[in-house]
Amino acid sequence: MTPFLERPNIELVVLDSDQTEIASSSVVDNTETELSLTLHIRQEAPPGDYAVRLTLGYPDLQAVDVAEVGFSIPAEPGVRPNDESGS
Repeated sequence: MTPFLERPNIELVVLDSDQTEIASSSVVDNTETELSLTLHIRQEAPPGDYAVRLTLGYPDLQAVDVAEVGFSIPAEPGVRPNDESGS
């Protein structure tokens, strides 16, 4: 994020492959130009493709920028293909 004069708000939304919202969070009056966040999903998320949509905005301007990043949840975390041992 580039430096800013007014502190922006950031909305984070986790979407499943059907674009259904499964989690969300808000950062209000952000003061940092670099953020590292951990967002926990309350229910168990099935394996598949997901996306996190981030919307940066201000109360008087609404959305100024939107970015989306995809990620996948594997079917069996920790188990490599062709590895029956789980290590």
